[in-house]
Amino acid sequence: MLGETQTRHGDRKRSSKWRRTTAYAVTFLVLELAALQVDARVVDGGGFAARGSAALGDMYKRSWEAAKSAASHTKRLLENRSGGGTQSFEKRTPHNKTVWVSAKTYQGPNFFDEWDFFTSSDPTNGLVQYVDRNAAITNGLVYVTEDGKANMHVDNKTLLTEQDVLTRSKLRPSVRISTKAKYNHGLYILDVAKAPYGCSTWPAYWSTNSNWPNDGEIDIIENVHTSSSNQVSWHTTAGCVLTSPGNYTGTASGTICDHAYNFNTGCGIVDPSIASFGATFNEKGGGVYAMKWDSNSIDVWFFYRVAVPDDINQGLPDPSRWPLPSASISSVGCPIDNYFRNHVFIFDTTLCGDWGTSRAHFFFFFFFLPT
Repeated sequence: MLGETQTRHGDRKRSSKWRRTTAYAVTFLVLELAALQVDARVVDGGGFAARGSAALGDMYKRSWEAAKSAASHTKRLLENRSGGGTQSFEKRTPHNKTVWVSAKTYQGPNFFDEWDFFTSSDPTNGLVQYVDRNAAITNGLVYVTEDGKANMHVDNKTLLTEQDVLTRSKLRPSVRISTKAKYNHGLYILDVAKAPYGCSTWPAYWSTNSNWPNDGEIDIIENVHTSSSNQVSWHTTAGCVLTSPGNYTGTASGTICDHAYNFNTGCGIVDPSIASFGATFNEKGGGVYAMKWDSNSIDVWFFYRVAVPDDINQGLPDPSRWPLPSASISSVGCPIDNYFRNHVFIFDTTLCGDWGTSRAHFFFFFFFLPT
């Protein structure tokens, strides 16, 4: 279970919900980079509605296993030629090619077995109470559909009074989950069918660990209320700076990543697409977010549904063929390995909170949430 310190998650920034009145499904592919052969892990997650069902997972598994077999065969040949030295393998082969191969899949009826449920008070002061696994299942806040789609919701049935909220004696149940496994360098692909938006909401898909801020924080999907563009941001200790302009298509909203600067707003980039968040995102059938993390940079792409690259749909993602990322932080201004390490991935939805409240217009909306 993640500790409270680790989830400060941009103290000034926070108010979300993965929209609760509809089911949201997710396919999350985690791929770890190696010289020729790459491990990968897949998450079919909730809070969003899982776009990728078992069929999609099987497609990725088949194609990645084929790639893995080919990569392993090539690696054996190269090792024989170089005397078995894997360290020199990348340097010696004239035909070296990175192949991304799936190593783990989070999906199906046991999806939520792979996550920890956070039950402490919301560190960003949202008007929610995160509940444990049993309560979430009992109250229908998390579930997996028959076709393998994992879903996560905020409660929309509990009646709250103004006094309940003002005194924080009773808050709206919600869910926050984090992977049991920790990750470093890799390619992480998230397929989302629908996601939360609207007044009071602050949804987030992000990564960090209990050693926050020393091991960094990456906010891959995040914004509040009726925003139409996603904002990617990073939070670190002192010395990490976002280069602007840089190797990305978005607009920098801040360049100093130090959590101690400007109330931990972090450094961030707003996606240029108005389909990357909110109502338009859902109307267009969701989309795919991809993050590539290595020593050189942390890059984030967003592809709305009809623009998802064929190599992703075919289960053989190849970032070298994709356009510029919408957001990227490079080692030029921020030595990546000094600031980011050993992350768990997190889905959560809070309401209002430090960020959302500062931009809220209709406070009483939070007391009686519509169905």
